[in-house]
Formats: sequence, C-alpha cells, structure tokens
Amino acid sequence: EEALDDVRYMDGTPAERAAVRRELLKLDYSKLVPSKGQLYHVDIPDGGYLKWERRLGSQPGIARNLEALAGLLPFDDKSRETFGVKSRTELAEMLTDDEETGSDLYVRLRLLTGSPKAASLLLRDAGFSGISYYDGVSRNGHSEGENFVVFDEASVKMLETFYQGFDPDI
Repeated sequence: EEALDDVRYMDGTPAERAAVRRELLKLDYSKLVPSKGQLYHVDIPDGGYLKWERRLGSQPGIARNLEALAGLLPFDDKSRETFGVKSRTELAEMLTDDEETGSDLYVRLRLLTGSPKAASLLLRDAGFSGISYYDGVSRNGHSEGENFVVFDEASVKMLETFYQGFDPDI
C-alpha cells in the first residue's frame, strides 16, 4: 500500500504515474521473502587504502606500495598487446602514473590479470590494505562518508552484530 501511495510523488505525467500504479497492483506480494540481514560494527586497519577517486600522485604513503606492485606485475604477450608496452618498466610506469586515479589503476589491473579477484590479490600482495571510495552522498558533495573494501578478512575485527528480523508492521 505504501508503494502505491508513493507513486503520487514520482516524476512524470499523471498517465505515467497511473501506469506504474497499475503495474504495482499486478504484483503478488505474498511471494516476497522476509529479509534476515545483519549489520556489523567492525574495526578495520588504519591506512594503506587505495583511494578510488583520487589521483595516485595525491595519495600520500602509497609510493612504496606502487613500487612493490611494479615488481609483481605479470608481463607477457597479453600485457604487450593490451597496453602497447615493450617492457615491464614501461608497463609499471603507465599503470602507476601520478595523474591516474585509483579506479584507473584497478581497471587496468583487472584487464592485465583477467579478473577482479586477481587484481585485488595483486594490490594486497603489494601491501595495500584495501580500497576506499566515497559513499553515494559524498560523491555528490553532500557529506564525507567513505566505504572500504578490505583485502584481508583476518585484519577485520568484529565489534558488534545487529540482527535484523522482518517486522511486517514497520
């Protein structure tokens, strides 16, 4: 019922809102599965994160990680073809250019290694704790929240668990 009420606040013409309302009425809500999720309060490692949105040159303290990464990069025919480089040194310089962002580096590592997991493991082996990125609100300039991806689950300390049951009256 709440979803039907919310339709009146949608953008669009009255005819479009009416069409959405008709589609919602067709849904069989008895088939919805109650959520039994959990929320955790954790302690994660301080520092050592690759900042997703920031240029590599503006990220203090990652030079050593980038240097280690350069030594770990796979270099083969695929590397040469994908990036048009002739040496491991040239590949490392291209990947770790100060003007590139953390996101640029990660995307290129995914291309180089063939998978997100392999790219993350390569960053972990180079000494990165994980990746940090702004939350959706922060990207729009409204707050300063960050999200973190931690590469080593053993370094995450669980402080508290909040169990969330399904309450149909809420």
